[in-house]
Order: sequence, then structure tokens, then C-alpha cells
Amino acid sequence: MLKICGNNIYWKRKFQKGTLIKSDNSAEFYPDVLEGDFYDGWICPGLVNAHCHLELSHLKKLAYEVKGKGMAFFIEWIQNVRNQFLDSQNSEIQHTLIDFQKEGTFFIGDICNSLITKPIKDANQKFYFRNFWEVFGLNPEISDDKWSSILENAKYLNAFVSLHAPYSCSKNLIEKVHDLYPTLQSIHLTESQEEIEYFAEEYSKLADVFLKMGIPSEFLNQKLPYSEAILSEKTQQYILVHNVFIDLLKIPKKIFETCYFCICPTSNLFLHNQTISPEFIHSFKDKICLGTDSYASNLELSIINEMNYLIPLKLNNEEIVMMATINGYKALLISDFILHKYQNLVHLYEKNQKFQTQVLCG
Repeated sequence: MLKICGNNIYWKRKFQKGTLIKSDNSAEFYPDVLEGDFYDGWICPGLVNAHCHLELSHLKKLAYEVKGKGMAFFIEWIQNVRNQFLDSQNSEIQHTLIDFQKEGTFFIGDICNSLITKPIKDANQKFYFRNFWEVFGLNPEISDDKWSSILENAKYLNAFVSLHAPYSCSKNLIEKVHDLYPTLQSIHLTESQEEIEYFAEEYSKLADVFLKMGIPSEFLNQKLPYSEAILSEKTQQYILVHNVFIDLLKIPKKIFETCYFCICPTSNLFLHNQTISPEFIHSFKDKICLGTDSYASNLELSIINEMNYLIPLKLNNEEIVMMATINGYKALLISDFILHKYQNLVHLYEKNQKFQTQVLCG
């Protein structure tokens, strides 16, 4: 039996003072501080990585090739390298999950383009995965065979079908996804200045890359402003990812009221030398959750790193912990029942102006 006392124990969707008693696979909370180990920190079911791409873990050997190169370079690069080192893909994904477990990250919003992670996830019952089957394509013609494959793969992974980004999806594809999957979507939004230029100007680096990839110019000419193209009030909740250059005036009010903003600051800095403004973070801290992106665009997939990045922005510790926990649970629609099932308790504390974790039980 484990008895833990503290001033910030997460229970029933908020942090409370009291005592948590865990025995076998059950836990009870007492609002009073009882005799037991006292922790001066935050004790919660686990940190949340609300946005990552586990299946790209094998590319960390190559990540320095894209450092500071921007989105257009990255898109062309990822097409050329994503099938390299496939013999190490499974082991690298497993190493990534081991690192997650060590730092206390047990809830993962994972973007999937293949079925490679399925057996690995099935074998790692300590984690809860919210999977998103990512779709993209600028060709407006979508065959029935392709759609059948998308739906079959998403069902196999228990995944939400989710659009990739405004610049990579045709209007026809956008409408089809909105009609079929109205519950939750995780969408890359305004990660780079190049995306803004793509929608605003006749020529852009992104358009040049698409033409080199063989996408006909007539498909590129059908683009619409990003919010009108990608966001629909049919969808009940969005996780908008990156948001570095977001224009809030382009987010319809109904969508803004229910969406969450997932920020990945260290990935943005690595790939673009820019990241989301402190003003945005302070203004919408109650709607912000944290992600890491992938080993193709980041040197470490660590929510603790993302938390420590936020410390100099003069957020208080509780606000940062909320972004790494409760806001992520809400964004990924993780219920109290699921939290109770995955009770990987984490003692989160501050030492030398940095967050660290201690996993109390798994």
C-alpha cells in the first residue's frame, strides 16, 4: 500500500490538498492530510504529450539536417528520408516510450501514417494512446479504394481520422473528413511563416516544393484562406497544433470556444528558429496543452523540456503543470474513468528552477 500526502494531488479534475492511498490497482483520495509520505509538489496520473509522431522516431539520426531550414525544406526532406533506417524503426519507437515512462509521460496523442506502432502500443499497456490517422492530399479526386483503406486503418488503430494541415489538403478531402469524423481532430496550423506566404502570395517556397513533387499547379490554385479551408463547425472539438503565426480573427467563434491549442516550442525553435509568442501563451493558458512533435523535427521528445522552456516566461508553476496535465486530458478527451485506469502517479517538483519528475508507481 502506498500512502502519499500533499498540497497538490490531482483528483476529480482538479488539484486538491489531501492524501492518496493506492493499493494494487485501486486508489482512494482523502481530503485530509493523513500520516504518510508528504510531497511538496504535484502528484497526478501522468504527463500528457498531446502531439507527437512516434513512427518517425527512427529519423533522429538525421534531424540535424533540417535544423533551422524551415517548412518547405522539411517537407521535401521528409519525403526522401522517411523510409531510411526502417530496420531500426521498431526499436527506436520502443526507446522513445521508455524515455516517456522515465519522465512520467503516460498519455500520448500520436499522429499515425502507418500501422507500424500498432503491435508496440498493444504491448505497452502502461500508456494511453489517443491515435489520429492523418490524411493529406491536394488532388481533389479521392478513390473509393483509398477511402476504404483509410477507414479500415483508422478503425484498426482505434484512431480519429484527422486532416494534416490547410496547405496539404484539398477542399474535397476536407469536406469528406468533416462529414465522417465530427468528434475530434488534431490539425497542424500556422507552424511557419511559409504557410502564411503560401495562402497570401502568388509564389511561395511551399508551392515550389509541391510543383517539384509533381502536384499540378491547378490544384494549388484552388487554395483558400487557412481557417475557411480547414475548420468546420461540424467538428465538435479541435486540437490546433503549433499556432506560431495564428490569426485568432480567422478562428470562428464556435470553434474557438471548444478548441485547445497544443504548443511545441522546442520543435518550432529547432526547425524554424521561431516559436509561439509569450503573449499568446499568457492569454490562453487555460486552453494550452503541450506536445513535442517528432524526432524528425526535435532533438528530444520530452514534456519536461517543454515545461522548463515555459519557466522564463513568468508563468507560475501551477499554470505550467496544468498545461502538461489537465489541459492535455481535456484536449484529448481523456475521461475520469481512463485516468483512474492509468494511475501512473508522478511526483512533479521544482529544483534549481527546473521541473523534474519521480514516477511513484507504474
